[in-house]
Amino acid sequence: MNTSPRVAAFARRGESCRPRPRGRAPKVLLRVAGLLLLFLGSPLVARSQTSPDTTQAHARVAALAGPQQTAETNPWRSTSLTSWHSRRRPPGTPLPFAGNERPRSYPEISVGIGPGEYVSSFRGAAEAFRALEDSVRRAGYAISPAAGFRSGSVFVVTVGVSVNPRAGISFQLVQTNEADDDVLLAGAFVWRSLLLSRRESFSLGGGLGGGVFRFRFTRRYGVIVSPIDSGGGYTQLDDVRFEGQGAYGTLAGRAALRAGPRLRLEGTVQYLAMGDVSDEITGLGRQSINVSGALLHLSIGVTF
Repeated sequence: MNTSPRVAAFARRGESCRPRPRGRAPKVLLRVAGLLLLFLGSPLVARSQTSPDTTQAHARVAALAGPQQTAETNPWRSTSLTSWHSRRRPPGTPLPFAGNERPRSYPEISVGIGPGEYVSSFRGAAEAFRALEDSVRRAGYAISPAAGFRSGSVFVVTVGVSVNPRAGISFQLVQTNEADDDVLLAGAFVWRSLLLSRRESFSLGGGLGGGVFRFRFTRRYGVIVSPIDSGGGYTQLDDVRFEGQGAYGTLAGRAALRAGPRLRLEGTVQYLAMGDVSDEITGLGRQSINVSGALLHLSIGVTF
């Protein structure tokens, strides 16, 4: 049968466009699939196995992550944004910060009392009494020498004002316990801590200050210092007293320890420098007494 040229042309084009054999294509696809499996590994297999059943997939993922805790036993609860601690405590349990030390406020005032020791030679006091005794002897009367002078225990009252943990001022009143060798001190010194512990429980430092003092030295004799008149009368020297007053400067070393929230222990070592107290005494000449010395004391106080 004869065909038209158009149909023949179509038939020729159809023959030239016939698909070529694709024998190599399946091998290429298998190689690509194998590489993907090696790259993705087991997660792809797990997802392919569990994707039909989401409940089983969640259970297997939870098993891989570890044992889960319920809301009652798990102290940590979380959302997609944050997490918080929700551990349950029995009723009456104090809050975590209940045992913290109460913050201190300044200025802080403390009042303390305690014993001490005043060490001084009382220079000039013995010489003054000796001059008196010599004048009595020159007048022809017997007199025994006065007892020696000694410093001794004192009683100290302190009032402190701390403007901050490292600085403050301490006022003090010091009274000796010796009736015949009486010394009274009243003054203050400004202190600064050179060493302060981390929690401010212990401090070590020093200070400078000053004040006023008064002394009174008394010796009892009970001797006759005049002729006996016709009526049997005479003059008797019962006791002699030298007294004076002045100002002093002090250099102090200070250590303080907080033994409790309101309890403070404080120890102080001071040197008190005083000038001579001089006077012209009839029959004795000019006499000078100096009561400079060292003060050591320990006080127990409370803070407000």
